[in-house]
Amino acid sequence: MKQSRIRGFLAAAAAVAVVGGTVAPALANTELVPASRLVSPFFDISSGRDTFYMLVNVSQDVNLNRVVYKTNGLVDRGPWGVHLEHYGQSCDRVDESTGLTPGDIDQFDLLVNSVVRNNIGAGQAIGPVTPSQTQSGVAGRGWTDIDVRFGQGTLTTSTSLQANVLLGTAIVSDFGSDFAFAYPMASIVGSAYSNKIGARIVQRNATGTATAWFGRYEPLPARLFVPIYFADGTESGSGETFTSFLAIAGPPDGNWDGYDDGEAPGQSTGKGLAGPANLILNMIVWDGCEQNTSFNPTSHYLNNTYEKLFGSTTNRSSWKTAVPSACPASFASRDELSGQAVGWIDITNSAKACDNTPDGTAGCPVGDAGATGSGTGQPRGMVGINVSNVVSSSVNLGDVTRLWGDPSPWGYNSSTNPQWEAECKSGLDCNYSLVDLVDHVDTDQNGTLTDTNSINEN
Repeated sequence: MKQSRIRGFLAAAAAVAVVGGTVAPALANTELVPASRLVSPFFDISSGRDTFYMLVNVSQDVNLNRVVYKTNGLVDRGPWGVHLEHYGQSCDRVDESTGLTPGDIDQFDLLVNSVVRNNIGAGQAIGPVTPSQTQSGVAGRGWTDIDVRFGQGTLTTSTSLQANVLLGTAIVSDFGSDFAFAYPMASIVGSAYSNKIGARIVQRNATGTATAWFGRYEPLPARLFVPIYFADGTESGSGETFTSFLAIAGPPDGNWDGYDDGEAPGQSTGKGLAGPANLILNMIVWDGCEQNTSFNPTSHYLNNTYEKLFGSTTNRSSWKTAVPSACPASFASRDELSGQAVGWIDITNSAKACDNTPDGTAGCPVGDAGATGSGTGQPRGMVGINVSNVVSSSVNLGDVTRLWGDPSPWGYNSSTNPQWEAECKSGLDCNYSLVDLVDHVDTDQNGTLTDTNSINEN
């Protein structure tokens, strides 16, 4: 049974990619590098659907299989493991761990062999919530935060480590509709201040909240772009029906600004009414004629159809498709030359992260490091996907786009955060990419992990 399920989703994914030659593979941001942390912005195990996670350890040296092993210098390292924190639409969460030997690729079938499947009932972490403009409310939907940890990869009191060796892919399938899509997880490089493989980045208390920082993770973009969408509705001539679905998560910030009061991967960001919203969005929806409409929703986790998010604004029944008179721009004949109802979306998030201090943001978990802070965290980044589908009597096509973004921290409203702008641009603090600052011995192919470039910290 399990083998047939695997064949089924692979066949469906292949069909989506090649039918008609018009559907491109999933697009992504430029951060597709091995990392210490991954974020999957959407999974779906609701009725008739399943999600598969493919996790890869690209290193030939670093062993993440939760066992003690030796470097080339015969020094003990480990045990190191991989932790997965699954968040539902209420920001509640459940976790599990796994091991990856050097060069390993593991498959997680969330509907069959994951804790997610046991937590989708009413009142449970991945259970249903009240539907709203931003939330589908459907049980079995959420997102996942993944990172490398010391020991067995568990949530409580575990330490996250620098080992930039993880890659991940998510595959979501709908067996009833014979539809599937795949996208790469967001990779987030982790850097310990000591810049050694296995060095600790953050320690936690019993609830998973950060208590002490020894490094930081790259930021996620506080501004995202949907580079193209097709307006919803049925095309009168062809009978093809277009639908789109948008999912955006606002993960823990990972201490990207280096102030050592940030949120650890997988920690609680506040649940329900007790916690601040992860997403306070300004969404500017553009059509093909340079006309735009703004929406300003607030949510823990955005996952819904365009119809629910934007109403008639993105419906082709009210679209300007006449060529070229409907477009006011100088190049109207190019704007709507195809007659297709296309547009794009600009999304910014003004939500602040929890800062894990005694006077931190109301509703946030508080660390026990004893520090005092300003009471507000750094801007919260985002990661998301856009799913488009077109169906008719003879067509069933779809595609997913990992959303584009500029992760540079000063790209977000620097006028209200002058200290971040000054420090980032001068190179003193929050570089948005840590790729050039970390040691990449962990991904070498020649077996070069030694007792001098690695360390065991917990």
